[in-house]
Amino acid sequence: MKTHAKSLAYKKGYDEEYELLCSIERLAPQVLCRAKSTARRRSAPTWTCSAA
Repeated sequence: MKTHAKSLAYKKGYDEEYELLCSIERLAPQVLCRAKSTARRRSAPTWTCSAA
């Protein structure tokens, strides 16, 4: 399916847009993982309450 989308994008003149979407698809997991680890380090401490 991806090869069909690529050939169709190039035929219709959307090659730059297709390449942009491929870059986003390739880089998104890395960016989200990095953002998640940064947020985890900056988050407030979690307080637990124990019943006495």
